[in-house]
Amino acid sequence: MEHRTFRQATSKIAAILLLFGPAAGQTQEYWNPFASTPNSNLHGTVTYDPDSSQLTLPFVTVRPTGEIEGELLFGVVLTHTGDNMFRLDSVAELPEDQECTRDEVNAAIDQLNLNLTLDEAESLIGCEASIGGLQTDLEKGRLVQASWTGADGIPNTGLGLGSSSSYVFSGNPMVWRVASHSVSYVPFGSFLTPSGAPIHYANGTPSISLQFREGILESFSYTSVRTSQPCDNPDFVEHFPHIQAGESYAEVVAVLQCEGQLTDVTVSEDGESRQYLWNTGSSPLGADEIRTSSSAYVIFLNDNVEEYVLTSSVTNNNPTICTIEELNSAYASLQEGQPGIDLEDRVPCDPQSVRTTISSTSTSTSYSWGTTNVSPSIFESVNRSLSVQTVDNVVHLVNLTRH
Repeated sequence: MEHRTFRQATSKIAAILLLFGPAAGQTQEYWNPFASTPNSNLHGTVTYDPDSSQLTLPFVTVRPTGEIEGELLFGVVLTHTGDNMFRLDSVAELPEDQECTRDEVNAAIDQLNLNLTLDEAESLIGCEASIGGLQTDLEKGRLVQASWTGADGIPNTGLGLGSSSSYVFSGNPMVWRVASHSVSYVPFGSFLTPSGAPIHYANGTPSISLQFREGILESFSYTSVRTSQPCDNPDFVEHFPHIQAGESYAEVVAVLQCEGQLTDVTVSEDGESRQYLWNTGSSPLGADEIRTSSSAYVIFLNDNVEEYVLTSSVTNNNPTICTIEELNSAYASLQEGQPGIDLEDRVPCDPQSVRTTISSTSTSTSYSWGTTNVSPSIFESVNRSLSVQTVDNVVHLVNLTRH
């Protein structure tokens, strides 16, 4: 693997940062693109030393304004030169055995098997594993997880990206998000394009995980680079409950009338388990009073449906106004354990949102209503919120809050 020298890295990034610059021809000072970079667990935290005016960033993505592609840097040190301007001083060289590139992880997936040792897996993939997930069972012994995430330019060991993200703003509402198993292009503040079309997410970081029980490989899992396309079947939600246990992936596709996205594969002595995701996207914000969205996943064991879950939500942007008296009356008439309740008879105003989850074992629906009174004073609570959850058409939870 070829590693850039510091001079090559600084030359390239200086050119990138110069695109952020406030004035043409400026070569020593740059506008600060690191406007919102929270702490991370990647070999330390974001620090600023006022004595040396140095800002240290464990990792950061730099992307020129208007560009989707960015460059991820590790161990970045900048010096504050005044007026919120920073000069790039250094970036860290990343040892080859600590970097798991996307190509290395993708290439290793087809060669995985249940006979691998940890040393053999590290040699196959070409970089060190990140060790975690330590669990010990009295009967079964210790379970240890070794994982590799295909992310160019950052160390795999001790990655720690799941608990914190690094954000870099480039002067427009677009931002790159770096998170565990994901490098996603995300519109800041919305999941829709300006025209109202849903974003297609592209996962650029394949991953491999091996689970060892008392040192013996018990199972392995992997994800590969993938793109999610919304299902355009308008009757998707109505068709989903027709899925039957034991059906094949092809039979489920015939029921739902669209292909799923393969998100995870796990191989063990029981066979191969595959998880597929379907989603319908969301209707554009402000386009209708009612906004709907649905997503579902189905798990197949040896190409037979083993588990499935559909989550569908409906949000009313302009519901009929509820009164406190209506919500108090509805709350008093509902009790946990009541079967066959028609909530429209109990609550005369429209719910603000309805969220339904259909699984292979049950159907759960959560409703929420609320008043929209304007409080005359911060000292007065003039609104109420009512939430009701039903499971298999039986009232499971009723809650009334004051705010």
